[in-house]
Amino acid sequence: MFVVVFIAVFGSSIIGATLFGVSLNKLVLVPLEIYLLFQNGRNLRFQVGGRQKKLISWYIVACLGSLSGILFSVIYNTKVTDELIQRAGLQIFSYLFLLLPVALMLWNSRQKYEYAACFRKALIWTARIQTLWGIAQFALMQTIRFDLNSIVLGGVFGGDWTRYSNIANSSVGVVMRVTGINRDAAFLGLLLLIGFILETKTIHKFLYVVCALLALSRVALVSIVFIVLYQLFIKLKSRTINNKALKKSAKYGVVVIILIIVFVRIYWQSPALQQQIIRVLERFSTVITGEDGTNRHIGYPIAVVQLELFDIPLIQKFVGVGNQCGGILMSYYSNAIQWLGLASSMLKLNYVWTVESDIASVFLETGIIGGILYYSFFYKCFRAAGIDTKKRSLVLGLAVFGIMYNMAGGSFIQLVYISLFATDYVLTEDTEVSINGAKKNKYKRKRVYSSGELLQSEHYS
Repeated sequence: MFVVVFIAVFGSSIIGATLFGVSLNKLVLVPLEIYLLFQNGRNLRFQVGGRQKKLISWYIVACLGSLSGILFSVIYNTKVTDELIQRAGLQIFSYLFLLLPVALMLWNSRQKYEYAACFRKALIWTARIQTLWGIAQFALMQTIRFDLNSIVLGGVFGGDWTRYSNIANSSVGVVMRVTGINRDAAFLGLLLLIGFILETKTIHKFLYVVCALLALSRVALVSIVFIVLYQLFIKLKSRTINNKALKKSAKYGVVVIILIIVFVRIYWQSPALQQQIIRVLERFSTVITGEDGTNRHIGYPIAVVQLELFDIPLIQKFVGVGNQCGGILMSYYSNAIQWLGLASSMLKLNYVWTVESDIASVFLETGIIGGILYYSFFYKCFRAAGIDTKKRSLVLGLAVFGIMYNMAGGSFIQLVYISLFATDYVLTEDTEVSINGAKKNKYKRKRVYSSGELLQSEHYS
């Protein structure tokens, strides 16, 4: 079970790779679907609860949005019709024939909590591997000029797997941004955030932060700081500080201090690391100056409101133009949002791109209907988490991440939604759930819900 789950999770975390001409993060869902079908397909009754219905409805709207995008391109005679048709076919197949069957079989499996536990473990190991790869990528390039991604990944999957950030205004010149085992440093930030929240070992949490610094990922660093402050607030608010908690906090503090000392020692002996930290600070300073595209990122949600109210046609207004295609609306109506300062490549409507902000892209790509479904799904997941602070942290962390970057349409994040958000699997170790007066630890919940009580309970509302 864990092997097929890990293949799906880890494989979907590799952005940019293709096998046999098919995107790897879609292809790796097939073994999981086949495994679920053989294990649970016989006499399986499909029942779904409130959160699950919202996620399924969002899949359907996303598919309608893909068709709507093709219609928009044909009517307005854009140059991206062929690309939209190709993307629409892939998206519809992915949602209706891969993600939806996986979700239905997992939610209705008698072993749904064992599956959820496997997903959690696979997510943690995926984050660890991606982090260690990213750090190795930086270390090898800075010491022996060995391009780990380009040589190894390029040799396996083809294409250019090296990413550099060449900022003209940077005081330290060209700075390398590590990407992990994919092509996008910002997407690596998503893996680091999820790993940081789910991780139980302090040293790995520390490495996630280090890797976020090497990736120059503002979105990852801001989201991680937000989660740390949120969890600290919850602990102070609960007022449940006892001797055991104090000892645990003291142990945690000692480990953190030791790791910081080691990091500072390495920092002073490594000019390359010093350049990375300087560049991170410079990127954060652009929140005031507006450079590095910061003004554009801040303005995306405002621009979407303007377009939805005054420019976008009725059909696209309600169902969008398909996941990872929302940028074509901004390109087409760029005259109406000149104040946003789109890059010259974004102004040319000759390729399909997505807006780097979920709070903007979701409404452009799945419309007002899809946007309401998506964020009401988040709200219900947060409410249903109850006293499970780790799950609440995960929901809040991804919501904050989505303000600064886009993630909603990808297979990787959908596996997180299916396995952890849309189920009642508990992430906080000492949290217990009570149904019909029965109080059980998370590892025994499968016995509590074996008769289908969960599907009829308020926990799925």
